[in-house]
Amino acid sequence: MDVERQRRLLAILRESLDGDKPVEDLCGDDETLAADARRLLGHSSDSLLDRDAASLASALVDADDDQALPAGTIVGAWRVLRDLGAGGMGSVHLVERHGDGYVQQGALKLIKRGMDSQELVMRFRRERGILSRLDHPNIARLLDGGIAADGRSFLVMEFVDGQTLDTWSARQDASPMARATLFRAICAAVAHAHHQLVVHRDIKPGNVMVTRDGQPKLLDFGIAKVLGDDGGEATRTLHAPLSRAYAAPEQVASGPITTATDIYQLGLLLQHLFGGSGALRGDGAIIVARATDAEPRRRYSTVEGLADDVRRWHAGLPILARADSSGYRLRRFIARHRFAVALVALAVLALVGGSTAALWQAQRAEHEARIARASQAFLASVFDAAAPDAEAGARVTARDLLDRGSERIESDPTDSPQLRAELLGTFGTLYRQLGQFDRAETLLARALVAWPDMEDAQRQQIAIQRAGIARELDRLDGAQAMLEPVLSRPVTRALEARALAERAQVHEQRGDYEAAVNDARAAATLDAARGPGGRVDHADDRQIEALALGRLGRFEEAEAAFTAAITEATDVLDADDTRVARIRNDYAAMLGERSRAEDAEHQARLALSMRRKRLGDRHVAVAETLQILGGSLRQQGRFDEASAAFTEALAILRDLFGDRHARIATTLNSLGILEASRGRMTMAAAHLGEALQTVRAMGQGDTTMAATMATNLASILMRLGRYDEAAPLLVSARARLHETFGESHPAIVNNENTQAQLALRRGLHEEALVKARAAAAMADVVMSPGRERAAIHVTLALALLRNGRPSEAIAECQGIKAILASVDAKGDLRESQADQISADALIVLGRVDEARLHVEAVSAARANAEPALRVSAMSLRARLADAAGRPAEARREREAAKTLVATITDPDPELLRDIDRRRLESD
Repeated sequence: MDVERQRRLLAILRESLDGDKPVEDLCGDDETLAADARRLLGHSSDSLLDRDAASLASALVDADDDQALPAGTIVGAWRVLRDLGAGGMGSVHLVERHGDGYVQQGALKLIKRGMDSQELVMRFRRERGILSRLDHPNIARLLDGGIAADGRSFLVMEFVDGQTLDTWSARQDASPMARATLFRAICAAVAHAHHQLVVHRDIKPGNVMVTRDGQPKLLDFGIAKVLGDDGGEATRTLHAPLSRAYAAPEQVASGPITTATDIYQLGLLLQHLFGGSGALRGDGAIIVARATDAEPRRRYSTVEGLADDVRRWHAGLPILARADSSGYRLRRFIARHRFAVALVALAVLALVGGSTAALWQAQRAEHEARIARASQAFLASVFDAAAPDAEAGARVTARDLLDRGSERIESDPTDSPQLRAELLGTFGTLYRQLGQFDRAETLLARALVAWPDMEDAQRQQIAIQRAGIARELDRLDGAQAMLEPVLSRPVTRALEARALAERAQVHEQRGDYEAAVNDARAAATLDAARGPGGRVDHADDRQIEALALGRLGRFEEAEAAFTAAITEATDVLDADDTRVARIRNDYAAMLGERSRAEDAEHQARLALSMRRKRLGDRHVAVAETLQILGGSLRQQGRFDEASAAFTEALAILRDLFGDRHARIATTLNSLGILEASRGRMTMAAAHLGEALQTVRAMGQGDTTMAATMATNLASILMRLGRYDEAAPLLVSARARLHETFGESHPAIVNNENTQAQLALRRGLHEEALVKARAAAAMADVVMSPGRERAAIHVTLALALLRNGRPSEAIAECQGIKAILASVDAKGDLRESQADQISADALIVLGRVDEARLHVEAVSAARANAEPALRVSAMSLRARLADAAGRPAEARREREAAKTLVATITDPDPELLRDIDRRRLESD
C-alpha cells in the first residue's frame, strides 16, 4: 500500500467515524478501498474497534515500515544505538551524538511512514515548539529536532534511564509518603507547563518515567496545546488521540480544553498511585473527587492547589477542599456522558484502549467520595445536636460530642459496612487518645466485626491499636498476643515497624529494657528503608529506644538517641511541630529521672512553649508537659513554682475530662509527692488518696498505676503514724506489681523500700534489713544512677545502723554520695541524709570529732529548709552534744526542736521520737 493510499484510507476512516457516513459514499468507485475501510471499521471479524492504536497503525502501513531503525543509522547529528519501542504514530530509538569532548545520549522520536499527514506533521512540530519553551527538572528536555534524510520529522528528547510510573507504583515498598512526594513533583512539572500557557492533555502513567533516584520525568507533549493559540484546533479535538482511562469529560465531548483538563488527569494519576497500596481513603478520596469533578469549574483552580492539599493530607493537616465533598466528587462514569456523545466518542476512544480501567477507577473514586460524604454528614449530625439552641445554652465538651457520636453509631447504623467500621475505628482511636481505654477497645473490636471484607492492612492497624490499649491497661500478655500475628506474616514495612515499636513499649513496661531497645532499633531500620515517608516514624522509633536506654542507665546512648530523634523530626517537620514537642517532652522526663533537673526544666519549657503555640493553653499535651516541668522544679526545691505547674495541669485536665481520668490521677499523685517534700503530710495524703480513688472509680484499680499510687499513699500514711492503714496497701500493691512485672521493676523497688521503712518504724529491724537489702540489690539492676536510687540506699544505710552495724552504714553512705556525684546532684536531700546517718554511726563508734563534720554539713544544708528537716537537724545536734559531754547544749537544741515541731500540722511520729533519742541505734 503506497503512502498516498494510506493517507486517503485514514482520512476516510476519520470522516466515517465523525459523520457516520457510509464508506461507499466516501470511496466512490474504488471497491478495493471501500473493502479495506469496511474491514477496518468492523464489517468483518477483524474489527478496528477491537484494536489498539499500535495494531491499527500496523494495519495501515506496510510491515516493513514497522521495523526499528538498524543500529548505526544516522538521523541528523545522531547515531542510532538501539530500538526503545514504538507507538501508534512513531518509533523511538536510543541515540547518541558526539561533540567537542562530550558524548550525549537521547531518545529519538520519528514519525512512521504513512502517518506523516500534514496534520500529524504540524502536531509533531507543535510538540517540538512547546518543548522548547519548557525547562523544568521533572520534564524531559528537548535536545534536538529536524527533518530526517527521508523527509520524516524527528525530535530528540532527554533519555530517561528508569522505569515507567506503572512499574514504580506497583512496588510494595513504595510508601504512601514516597508516592505523595513523587506526585507533588509531577504536579510541579505540570504547574511549570501551565505557567508557560501549555496544557499537556495526556497525563497518564505511561507518560511518566521515574529515574533510578526516584525523580519523575513527564514525557510526550504530543497532543499538548498552547492556551490562546487554537489554530483551528478546537474543531479537531475529537480527532486527537486520547487515552480512554485518563480522558477528561471535556476532551470526550469536544469541549474547551483548559488547565482543568490536566488537573482532572492528575486526579486520576493520584488515584492510580494509591489504588494499589490501599492508602487512598478519607481526605485522599475527597482530593481525587474534587480534582476529577465532571465540571471543570468545580475542580481545583490550580495544580498548586491540588499539590498543596496532597501535602496537607500527608502532614495530617486539614485539606482545603470544602467540607461538603459533593463539590469534589466523581459522578458515575455513565452519568457523565449523554448517549449521543458516548456513541460518537466510542469509535474514537476505542483506538487507544478499552474502558474497563476507567469505569473501575470512576466507580472506586465515587465509592470513596460517597463514604467521605456520609462520614461528614454523620459528624455534622453530631455537631448539630450540640448546637446552642439544641443544648439550651449548656456547655458541651469534646468528650460530650464523642459520646454522642459513638452512641449514634449504635442507634442509627449506616447501610455501609465500610463506613460503619471506619467510624467505629475513628471513635475508638479518639477514645484511646482521651485515656478511655475500655470504651476504645469496645469500639475497635466492633469495627472488625462491622465490615467482614475489611482489608488485611486495616485489620492489622486495628490490632496494633488494640495492643496499645491493652498495654495502657497493663494487660501486657494480651498486648503481645495481639502483636505476634501481625509480626508473623508478610506485612508492609510501615505496619511491621509500627508493630515492633508497640512491642518495644510493651517490653519497656515489663522492665525488659534490652528487648525494648532491640525492637525499637528493628523498627527504626524498617522506617529508615521507607525513605522520606518513614522519617517521622523513624524519629518516634529513636524516641522509644532512648527511653529504654535511659532505663538501662545507658545515658550517653539515650541522650544520643533523643538528640537524633529531635534533629530528624525537626528536619522533616517544623521546629514547632507538636511531634517535636513530644520528643522534647519525653527527653525532659528522662533527664528528670537522671536527676538532671535543670536540663529537664530546659527541655520541658521548650516543649511547653511549642505546645502552647500550636495547641493553645487548654490542651491535654500542655498539661502533660506542665507535670514534667513541675517534677523538675520540685527536684530543685522550687516548690511554689512546682505547685503552680501541677495546679495548672490539674485545672486543664478537669476542664477537659471531668473528674475521672487517668491523667488527673497522675497529676494528683505528683501534687501529693510535692506536698510530702514540703512536709505537708496531711495534704499529701489527701491528694494521693484522691488519685487512688479516681483510678478505682474508672475500673482500673487492679493496674500497676493504681499499685504505684497505693505504694505512694502508704508511704505518706506511714509518716502520719497510720501504720495499720499503710501495711495492707503495701502488701496488695506488691502482689499486683509482681503479677505484672515479675521479680524486679522500679515500681517493685519502691514498694519494697517503703515496706523496709515501715518495718523500721515498727521496730522490726531484722525484717527491715532484709527488705532494704532486697530493694537496694534490685535498684542497682533496674534503676539508673540518680536521686531515686540513692534514696533506696539511704533506707539500707539506716537499717544497717539500726541493726548495730555502724561501720557498714558509713560505707553505704559513702556509696550514696558517689551515686549523687555521678549525676551531678550535689546538694540533694539524700546527701544530707547520708551525712546524718554517717554522723549518728560515728557517734555510736565514739568518733565524735569526725561526726561533728557531718553534723555541720547537715546543719548548713538545712538552714533554710522546711520545718521538719530543720527539726531533724536540731535533734542530730542534740545527740552530738550528748556524745561530747555538753548536756546543756543538748537540752537547748531539743527545746528549740520541740518549739518548732509544734508549728507542724500532723508531724511525723518518728520525728518526735527522734528528738528524745540520745543516739541512733537498735536499742
